[in-house]
Amino acid sequence: MKKRILGGFILFVLLVPALIIGGRLFKVVATLISFGGAYELIKTTTKTKLKTVYILSFMYIFALMHFHFVKSVLNIDILTLESVYLSMILVFLGLSLPLRDKLSANDALKVIGIIVLLSFAFRSIVDIYFDSIFKLIFIVLIATMTDIFALVGGMLIGKHKLTSISPKKTIEGSLTGLIVCTIVTTTYYLIAMNKINLKIIPVIIILSIVGQIGDLFFSQIKRENDIKDYSNLIPGHGGILDRFDSLIFIALAYEILKALI
Repeated sequence: MKKRILGGFILFVLLVPALIIGGRLFKVVATLISFGGAYELIKTTTKTKLKTVYILSFMYIFALMHFHFVKSVLNIDILTLESVYLSMILVFLGLSLPLRDKLSANDALKVIGIIVLLSFAFRSIVDIYFDSIFKLIFIVLIATMTDIFALVGGMLIGKHKLTSISPKKTIEGSLTGLIVCTIVTTTYYLIAMNKINLKIIPVIIILSIVGQIGDLFFSQIKRENDIKDYSNLIPGHGGILDRFDSLIFIALAYEILKALI
């Protein structure tokens, strides 16, 4: 419990100032978190130990998250986001040939997928924040309310197992998280946005379900690789991905549904 409290305090100290001060500090913190997530996923899902792979991954995540900044610094007019993606694919697949003993073709494909997933997700989080801090709080609230009350509901009334991926999760807990999340987040939306929008309820329900899918997806990765936590970075909480698993999926789904909000 002491470790969990300490970990919560560390998260508070790191994230709250970034939210309040905003601007470049928020971008820096979001980028560092994405680097941490990439490190954890590459270490967990691949066999490569090449430092070059990690460095290149961080470089590409940065370039994809902050494309316009990178383009202005490099001053290359013909540079496009598509060309960055294509060069990333060619670089990692190309490296898998001469370095096949240290970077297999399977691992190269995994690294590419990790970069795409995390750069999209955390760029979305940054964009949501700069659009409106209230909208960022909106998606964070969905993630936290769903997670917390799914756990509470499972402990209090959980009887039927939700999935073998995570044996402690129950159908009752999942529904409790969904219902409480919908009530709390709808109330927040009405207060923060000061408007009534009937479309917001189905959007919240979808995002809550997607968040639970994200939680299960990252749990499946841990199960397949026989680990409890992605790392010990945050005392009592595990790693970056142990805390941001559902938010990553919610941020991606939000980008699809944001026109309704």
